[in-house]
Amino acid sequence: MIEKLRKVYFVIDKEHISAVLDKLFETQFVHITPYDKKLLTSLSYFKSLSSKTAYVEELHMIDFILSVFGDFGVGKKGFFQSFFPEDIAFTESDFNRIVKSFDLKNIYDQCVNLVNRHESLREEEDSLKEEIDFINSLGEFPFQYSVLNGTKDTRSLCFMLKNKDFVKFQSEEKELIEEEFFYPFASEKNITKVFLLYLSDDERKVFNALKKYNIERIQPLERVSGFREEEVARINSRFAEIGQEKRIIKARIGDYYKYRNDLIALGDFYNSLKFRDSTLENFLEGKEVCLVKGFFKAEDADKLDHFSNDEHCFVIEDNPDINDVIPVSLKNFPLFQPFEFLVRLFGLPSYSGIDPTPIVAILFSVFFGIALGDAFYGSILTIFGFYFLRKYSRNVGARNFFSILAYGGIMSIIAGLLTGSLAGSFFPLYFPDSAITYFLSSIAIIDPISPTGSLTFLIFSIGVGVVVQFLGIALNVVLKVRSKDYFNAIFNGVGWLLFLPGLIMLLLISTFPFLRNISYTFIGIGLAMVFVGGWASTRRAFFKPVAAFVNIYGIRSSYGVTSFLGDALSYSRLFALGLTSSILASSFNMMAQVIGGMLGSFGIVPLILVLLVTHALGLFINVLGAFIHSMRLNFLEFLGRFYDIGGYEFKPLGLNLKNIRIEREVKNNGK
Repeated sequence: MIEKLRKVYFVIDKEHISAVLDKLFETQFVHITPYDKKLLTSLSYFKSLSSKTAYVEELHMIDFILSVFGDFGVGKKGFFQSFFPEDIAFTESDFNRIVKSFDLKNIYDQCVNLVNRHESLREEEDSLKEEIDFINSLGEFPFQYSVLNGTKDTRSLCFMLKNKDFVKFQSEEKELIEEEFFYPFASEKNITKVFLLYLSDDERKVFNALKKYNIERIQPLERVSGFREEEVARINSRFAEIGQEKRIIKARIGDYYKYRNDLIALGDFYNSLKFRDSTLENFLEGKEVCLVKGFFKAEDADKLDHFSNDEHCFVIEDNPDINDVIPVSLKNFPLFQPFEFLVRLFGLPSYSGIDPTPIVAILFSVFFGIALGDAFYGSILTIFGFYFLRKYSRNVGARNFFSILAYGGIMSIIAGLLTGSLAGSFFPLYFPDSAITYFLSSIAIIDPISPTGSLTFLIFSIGVGVVVQFLGIALNVVLKVRSKDYFNAIFNGVGWLLFLPGLIMLLLISTFPFLRNISYTFIGIGLAMVFVGGWASTRRAFFKPVAAFVNIYGIRSSYGVTSFLGDALSYSRLFALGLTSSILASSFNMMAQVIGGMLGSFGIVPLILVLLVTHALGLFINVLGAFIHSMRLNFLEFLGRFYDIGGYEFKPLGLNLKNIRIEREVKNNGK
């Protein structure tokens, strides 16, 4: 249900704003909201306060340190571990110790120094790799590399050219070759590498000769000056030193990883303080006082006493009015609470709307069970769900998700037993005369694989859709009555609840003749009401008959025959998914039997392996399909009939812990 909220105004002495804000933060029960812009215009002697840009530096330091852990692969989760949530818990005393005395600046500075040093080492590695590439490009160069840089009186050149150009160069430039030091030192495929040493005075002559040929110059590196063996040894030695230092840096960063949870807790704390300070934008500042508007849960009314007795703060309590933009807080029975997770995915209802969580909980579980439709898969999912539900019982998000899976697994067991599917046809195929096979046969009410059973299953799935659509229309009527829109509640709501069931009863008259008069009565009254609803939907007299007619189609009304037909037929996907689960599982069983039979007495091992692998794959695929389509049938076909999205989360000012939880300490009184 949607919890009842009360509105509250605080009139605060300007000199005590910080003290009152801190008290609101500590009591953690008031949701601060901004004032309407029109009101601000009329209250020209009031102005909005500016929020503090605080804790940006602290949050930056925390994000940087956490990113360093990720960049260096410290504490990296395994593949399967990454699918499961963390459960970070602190005692109150530990949390208070962290926020008061954690040396964030020192750890940040150390990490910055380590990262900078690691970056400089990486740059040096790149430089060494460049030197290696240079040495490799020269191959077995026989001289010291310093000769490539020339001297005061000489210049040198190292270049490559194609073999045919090399032959041409030798024949055409004999004079140059005789006068200068011309040394071909390597030949690779169709390329020849040449070292040329010449006098500085001959530079123009050399370049005039070389430009006639397609040469590719090898640029020298001044920092590479020794012989090849010396330079390779130097580079490899330095690579080893860098590698060792990088390992030391990673180890030191690993030492700081022990503070990761503390950093996450500190991040939640500073984000809460940042949010606290940002609420100052919602304070109206006058000459002597400040005004603050908020909402609180009616059950927390006693907490206002902390402010009513404060001489620096005057409190005005009131009920929300129609012009208020009211936050929404959901509160449901523990059995249904996990499904608030799904409702929030779709969007919170408006404060005046209906909380669909209990209905979504039931419908989602039923849809999921029918769509998965196998007792074996359902059993595995139920065990899996309850195991991790217990393991992560204190993690709200994980608890909700695994609860939903467990409930869906239970409904899948029921659906599987009623359709005779336990790992598909496993027992009838492998153990045709076993007690389990006879038991499954005795309790199954539908055989979805048989032609008759398939038709029954399809009709049942569509029947579920019809019932759900009627429920959606009924809830739409309730909402209209709540908003005092009685005309549309009757003529565009109740009218459909008479007309559509009347149409359905027409299909049953041949089997149940007594429904004839009831059907005609429902159709007549319902059709008349829908016509009136359409007639009144426009003020133009000329269009009133047209509006009344098209209202049946659903153009003028919020519903219609076409909408009903399309939405009801959409639930046939439950039949398709349930049938697919059973057929896939049965196919896996036959595949394993064939493979095992081909290998005779040695086939038991591959048979078991094939069963395990294929059914694991089938479980994953079918669970995914059941989850997605159950959400779709709730969000589109059901909630679309009545749901009014427009609410936003009730978030009282206070400590907002998104990534950790604090366990209250049990005080020992010496007993």
